[in-house]
Amino acid sequence: NEKQLQAELERQADIYQALGIQKDVIMRLTPPKDIPIKYTHCVVTLGSSVDLQRQADFAGIYIDQNVLKARDVAGGITYPRPHLIYIYDGGDFKGKTAKWVRENVNGLERPSTIADVIALGITHPDSLKLILQHHNIDAPGSICGDEWVPNVTVFEGFYSINARLDSEDKSEFGSALSFG
Repeated sequence: NEKQLQAELERQADIYQALGIQKDVIMRLTPPKDIPIKYTHCVVTLGSSVDLQRQADFAGIYIDQNVLKARDVAGGITYPRPHLIYIYDGGDFKGKTAKWVRENVNGLERPSTIADVIALGITHPDSLKLILQHHNIDAPGSICGDEWVPNVTVFEGFYSINARLDSEDKSEFGSALSFG
């Protein structure tokens, strides 16, 4: 409902002020229509408006320098300014390749990008922690080189974004989707 959305936007706006984002920018964002039920996380993604390294550092996520060179692919969108999206954690896609997920996205859904997944870590750190207890998260809307998909994992107790072959179908990885 509208009241809950405004409260959530205000909560995220308060978080993002530490990264120099003005509160009114976040509060003016509008949600997409007809959000599928599986999209449980309302997330303001900063896209390229704030350096990805800075966003990852803020979230407490190590990001491999090669991943910072990733580009959008197959419908992935890194917005130039803050944008309201909803994220699905990809749990149903465990064991599917990132390439398969990219090829089977429907309608207004799109493969999540690195910026989307980092935004999930910034705005919903407890949710990210819980998801990573069940599976690692691919960001199939981004690609490094010709065939490497960025992913978030936990390594020795720390969050880390690295890359793996997008044709690997490992059961401990699920590809995130974004809506909006």
